Amino acid sequence: MPLPVCAAILSGLFPVSSVDALAAYATIVCASIYQILLMLAVNVQRAAIYSVGRVLNILVIISIQVSCIFVLDDSTLALGHSVGQAVSTVVMCILMWPTLRTFSGFFSIKEILQSCKKLSAYLFWGGATAGVNILAQREVLVLVVASLYGNGPAGLISFSLRTTNGALGAISIALTHFIAPQVGAAVHRGQTKNLFWSYAPWILGTGVLILVPFLLFSRELYGFVFGPQWSDAGSYVRSLSPIFICQFVISPFSTSMFARNQHITVLIWDIARIVVVGVLAWFAYREQVSVFPFLAAVSLAYSAFYLWLLWRSL
Repeated sequence: MPLPVCAAILSGLFPVSSVDALAAYATIVCASIYQILLMLAVNVQRAAIYSVGRVLNILVIISIQVSCIFVLDDSTLALGHSVGQAVSTVVMCILMWPTLRTFSGFFSIKEILQSCKKLSAYLFWGGATAGVNILAQREVLVLVVASLYGNGPAGLISFSLRTTNGALGAISIALTHFIAPQVGAAVHRGQTKNLFWSYAPWILGTGVLILVPFLLFSRELYGFVFGPQWSDAGSYVRSLSPIFICQFVISPFSTSMFARNQHITVLIWDIARIVVVGVLAWFAYREQVSVFPFLAAVSLAYSAFYLWLLWRSL
């Protein structure tokens, strides 16, 4: 569907401008393409490109959002996120282009079409899952906060999500690279629970060691680095801290869902998260709940969803 049409739909669902809706949809589309390229890099054993792509995605988005802070204002942080995602997706396409070109040299058009037919379900559900996951993970929350509390808080949330994920990103990528092959083997042997309990204490300890000081001094840290007017971003990080901890501990093991080809289950899980955010937003609007209690409720709900995902993954 063309971007302007989808942007109009989004702006009709949420009281945000067409530009913000277009930026949100462009982020979803670019991030979906980016995730598919990451999956392709894993499948063709391009581990270096996968790692560089993940880290580059974090650094590019943070750099552009920081530039927005100093050059423009906080209302452009969500737009900066969209631009950063588009740039990192283009870079990922360039990195994967030699691999993509080799396909045409080894296969005829007929063979490519046959392969696409066989992989159509995987690509469809994998792409749909990636897009909806991005929507559930960040974009819906940013759009809802923008509609309820304005562009300023929405930009701060987008920025706090990106910077905190950036701080954990390198370690998370390393953990996933180390654990994912073992998760796949454990799924076939029926030993995912044993694998989880052997690594969970170490992963949780690492996450706490990194996150607790960051969370305790998040207001001071954001104020020192970006100026006193950005101290509130640290408060948003604290409100969303349960999500960060659950993501860090559970995400490496959730890859077992894909090893079992349970894309539809993950898709339903993400859709359910979007519905819950919508219900909480409706309640917050009706009861005039302020932004931080609303974010705390979202964090608790998302934590429950992550615990359910862990249960299904094991």
